[in-house]
Amino acid sequence: MKRGLTLVEILVSITIFLVLSGILMSVFANSKRRALIESSCSRLKQLHLAVMMYHADEGGPGDYGTASDMNLPDLTYVASTRLGFSEEMWHSPCGWNPQALPSPDVRSYQYAPEDSQAYADYARVYKEKSVVFIDESCDDSGVPPSARYVRHFGLGILLDGQLVRKRSRGNMGSLYWWSTPEQ
Repeated sequence: MKRGLTLVEILVSITIFLVLSGILMSVFANSKRRALIESSCSRLKQLHLAVMMYHADEGGPGDYGTASDMNLPDLTYVASTRLGFSEEMWHSPCGWNPQALPSPDVRSYQYAPEDSQAYADYARVYKEKSVVFIDESCDDSGVPPSARYVRHFGLGILLDGQLVRKRSRGNMGSLYWWSTPEQ
C-alpha cells in the first residue's frame, strides 16, 4: 500500500526549508557587506600609499600643520591629478545614501579648503595619528554623519598608515570624532 505525505509533513518540510534559507540569506548579506568594507579599506590604503610616495619625493617629514607644511600634495595637485587614480577609485564601494551624504567620494579633511586651518591645528596635536582619508559611506545608520546621538560606523586611515574602523556616537563629520575613544 502506497502512503503519501501528509499535510503536516509537507508543512514541516516547508518550514524547515524557509528557516534554513532565512539563515543563509542573512549570512550572505553580512558577507557582502564585509566584502564592501574590505574593498573600501583597500582603497584607503592605496590613497594613503600615493600620498606617502609624494611625501617621500618631496623631502619626507616636515612640520605638522597644513598639507604643504607636512610635504604632502596640495589641493590643486590632488584635484588636477587625482593622485593618478581614476574617478571611480575616489568613490566608496559601500554605495551612497544621498539623504545622508553630499557625495559618494572618499573624503580628506586636509584637502577641504574651508577646513585647512582646522586640520592644521588638529595635525599639530595628533601628529602621526591624524586622520588623512575617511569613508563615511560605509555607515549603516542611514542618517547624516552630523547626527550626534546615533552610533556611526566609519573607516579612516591615519598619517602613520594605521587603518581605523570606528563605531561611535557623535558627529562623524568632525575631525575629533576620529581621535576620541569609542563610545
